[in-house]
Amino acid sequence: MISIILPTYKRLEPLLQTLESLNQQESKDFEAVVINDDPEVKLTLDASRYQYPIKVLNNEKNQGVGNARNIGIAVASYEWIAFLDDDDFYREDKITILLQVIRDNPDIDLIYHPIYYDFIKENKAYVTTPLPAGKVTFSKILISNVVGGTPCWVMRKSACRKFGSFDSSMIALEDYELLIRWIKKGARLYYIDQPLSHCIALTKSIGLSKDMSKALNAYARLEEIYGEDYANQTKVEYKARKTAMYSQLGFTYVINLDRRLVKYYLKAFWCSKHPKFLAGALLGFIHPQKLIALRADRSKRKYKR
Repeated sequence: MISIILPTYKRLEPLLQTLESLNQQESKDFEAVVINDDPEVKLTLDASRYQYPIKVLNNEKNQGVGNARNIGIAVASYEWIAFLDDDDFYREDKITILLQVIRDNPDIDLIYHPIYYDFIKENKAYVTTPLPAGKVTFSKILISNVVGGTPCWVMRKSACRKFGSFDSSMIALEDYELLIRWIKKGARLYYIDQPLSHCIALTKSIGLSKDMSKALNAYARLEEIYGEDYANQTKVEYKARKTAMYSQLGFTYVINLDRRLVKYYLKAFWCSKHPKFLAGALLGFIHPQKLIALRADRSKRKYKR
């Protein structure tokens, strides 16, 4: 059995659609744990609508997504914990595949897989390309998140007790920080090379100034936590880390179709001297949507089911 943790905040309609979609899972060997992080509105759900057990917790004060997930982990009934955002979906066979992997691999701590990102306004989509588990090392995760975010994870509850859950001091990138910490402490990973989660991406859908501030503060917090590890990086690793950071910040502007992406793509080019970032800065200034289209095209060329 698997516990699926769903944090939500002022997004009732998408949440209901996501919960409804879980009825389509081939295997019903799971529970859903919904954590409502909006203290102003108490959430109640009609459990009869769902073909699986469901719990609802209403936070008395806003906790943030990391703490909301920690609350869900604490009350989860089962050893294996999956995550689902309130506007995303699982492929219908995800739970079936996960349960088979868990049965066949009793010693693993965290399972992950690619994610299918759907830019519905642009009619474009791409599949992420995480590194296979055997290639994920501490030095590589310290450079960038080569595993992926929570929509692609399934983790042991007991491993959370061993390695720690989400860091409440992180106002963003809390998933990345957890991965750095777990891999540093020896967590055992397993990779499924299939996109089992479907994430909806809406351009111009976030408060950009707030989001960028959180991201910049989160990167600064990582410097505080892992300063000694960063200091031991080679010059090549340092440049690769800075390139990855600037590229990620630039893509935040891309999904807002904001031409300020140019600043960070140029910084990524300066660190790496890779012409793709210079070309990205130029193309993004002219037509930001084209960068989304290019990522989708690269995904089609590289990914094989």
